Amino acid sequence: MALWRRPAGTFLVAVNGSPKSQPLSCSLEGEVAEATLQAWGSTRVTDTAVREGRLTGETARPWEVFVWKVVKATPR
Repeated sequence: MALWRRPAGTFLVAVNGSPKSQPLSCSLEGEVAEATLQAWGSTRVTDTAVREGRLTGETARPWEVFVWKVVKATPR
């Protein structure tokens, strides 16, 4: 997972590098406490969000890549 802050906004990238489906659950290590995520590009639309400093939501399909724009973020 990676977090990029750019003039156009903050973006979060997550990748399931496995041939098996896996739940999206990962710590943002103090970068963002709460946030709504907006699917970007051809990313599948999901209910994934940042809650209590963790990425939570959908199950990632095998080899699936997610790119979200972070909106309505609360910094930690």
